[in-house]
Amino acid sequence: MTFDLVLLGLVLLFALWGAFQGISKQLANLVAVPVAWLAAGPLGELGGPALAKQLSTSLVVGRVAAGFLVFVVVFIVVRLVVAALIRRLLSDGKSDDRGTDRALGALLGGLKVALVAYVVICALSFIESNVQVMGKRLSLSPKDSLSFTFARSYNLFELTHFSQVDTLVRAAKLAQDPAASKLKDSPDLQALLKDQRFKGLIDEPALKKALDTGDTRALLENDAVMRLLSDPTAMRRVERILAARKQ
Repeated sequence: MTFDLVLLGLVLLFALWGAFQGISKQLANLVAVPVAWLAAGPLGELGGPALAKQLSTSLVVGRVAAGFLVFVVVFIVVRLVVAALIRRLLSDGKSDDRGTDRALGALLGGLKVALVAYVVICALSFIESNVQVMGKRLSLSPKDSLSFTFARSYNLFELTHFSQVDTLVRAAKLAQDPAASKLKDSPDLQALLKDQRFKGLIDEPALKKALDTGDTRALLENDAVMRLLSDPTAMRRVERILAARKQ
């Protein structure tokens, strides 16, 4: 719980900083950085020779210096312009009214920290559940942490694979279903049945448990399953089998 309180404190702190900046400055920074970066390259090369001559230095130093100056100038100009435009839009023409700007800034400031924390906690939770050192799982999560409990239930790194695992489980179920006899002659199914990874999945006790409970999370710990999921050819075969089943 201490970890959660510290995390909540950080979210509130950055929400206050976001309110101080306002959403206009935060969004302006997001726009200004890539624009300045894109402008720095070509304009730096264009102004590099002249700056090198003025500084009596080499061409490469002149180009780097010119690119840096262009980046700074463009960043400042774009940031000021975009921030002013956003403030104008949010204030409905009243330049002295920054209530909406600051409220949205607080929301964005806190949300950014919360999202970063969520990704980091999901990564730590995933490592804790799937990585072993000398036969023992790592213990990375604080006790009684609500944020880690949430991450275990809705882990970003596991959710990216869940839909594919469900697809794979449905295909494995079809391969064992007598009612799907018309698919037995499918070249895709025959190829999968010859694949030791898929064949091993059919014989895997965790598959039966997943079919009974509907929980496919444990299958993510199976190396053969993960290799199948990362094989585009095998997954295309799985998708074609399921598509043929629907016809």
